[in-house]
Amino acid sequence: MNKHYTSLFAFLLFFISIGFASAQDKGTIGDKSNSGGKVIFNGQKPLTPIPSIDNSYCTDGGVDEITPEAWDPTAVAITWNVYSNFDNIPQTGWYDIVGTGVNTKLNFYPDRVDAKYLNTTFIVFEYTQRDGFGGPVRVNYDYTKVYKTPSIFNLSPISPPIIELCSGQTIDLTLSGSDLGYDYNLLKDGIVISPVPQSGTGNPIVFSNIGATGLYAVEGALALGTPTCIRPMNEYADVIVHPRPTPTITSATGLYTVCEGSTGNVYSTEGGTNSGYVWSVSAGNTITSGQGTNSVTVSWLVSGSQAISVNYNNDTNCPALTPVSKTITVNPLPTSAPIISGTPIVCAGDNGVGYSIAAIANAISYSWNYTGSGATISNGTTNSISINFSAIASSGILTVRGQNACGNGVWSANYNIVVNPLPIAAGVITGT
Repeated sequence: MNKHYTSLFAFLLFFISIGFASAQDKGTIGDKSNSGGKVIFNGQKPLTPIPSIDNSYCTDGGVDEITPEAWDPTAVAITWNVYSNFDNIPQTGWYDIVGTGVNTKLNFYPDRVDAKYLNTTFIVFEYTQRDGFGGPVRVNYDYTKVYKTPSIFNLSPISPPIIELCSGQTIDLTLSGSDLGYDYNLLKDGIVISPVPQSGTGNPIVFSNIGATGLYAVEGALALGTPTCIRPMNEYADVIVHPRPTPTITSATGLYTVCEGSTGNVYSTEGGTNSGYVWSVSAGNTITSGQGTNSVTVSWLVSGSQAISVNYNNDTNCPALTPVSKTITVNPLPTSAPIISGTPIVCAGDNGVGYSIAAIANAISYSWNYTGSGATISNGTTNSISINFSAIASSGILTVRGQNACGNGVWSANYNIVVNPLPIAAGVITGT
């Protein structure tokens, strides 16, 4: 056969086969695994994949320039048909055609794809290359999916200003909403710190117990998706966690043992740029001056183990978690003396008259006092004494009190002693 007719016959046969394929009804997109990595379309596999078409897109991915994988040497033009296998309706609004001839490019805009086609349906790209007579010389198709990028929601509270915390404090960050089918991760300084992402529910999401310094943000992503279509959410939280102070308490004398009733005891803590000083002492004792400053004066009025405590705010306005406390040992005075027992009526010249009291608590010695004259007290530093009343002794009041290293206790109740005088000396005897 003439070579010219042979070539013409081959071209007509190719044209008829292409026309037959184009005339077939559009079938459904099948499983890629059943077609060597590409779906079966119109009963045929693609001639070859179109590399410029990605396996998937996100709606915020921007424009993608698509070109055929190859050009037939005789082709001078190309036409495209783009649609979803959901309804096979041509979608000219999803793309723009740029250029002419073999320089023609299809600019695909994933964000133009209607919501009902996202995440589940296949987006199909068909092209037909034509020669100068308008006849088809090469056809092919490929497909992809477009996934919805997460909606943008707002994180709160936000910075600026900086969110300042004291060590041990936490805050909750709230995302104003979420999308079903999407996961949300909390990031600190750009690194995901959520042990498990929070699933979108259509409602706000709370990220709890934020208590470390860092720049916090949230990103959403398609749950178990390929691609993930990650999108940062609006706003961020700049958190700074300040340390707390560690107050100390120092006695002006260096001593932390005092006596009951002691006054003018001065205690101090750190000064400088600190503020908001709050002092306290055990019940019954008194801060006599200095409250609100870094130094106070205290009167210790109650014996036993007592305490003084303080807290303040450092220069970042953080107080200690709990006030610091210092134990003060307050040694007691002797207790009040009990009632004196003894002989209330004596005669002048009586000797060794005994008087006593029960032991006074906390006393290590005793002090007796008699207001009358002519009386000599023996064993006067004990709780049991004897008195010698001279011949000229007078009536008086006897009292006693306890003593120890801290001082004197309270005098006892008055004990009245009546001293009856001796008869006066006999006069001159007269008689006859």
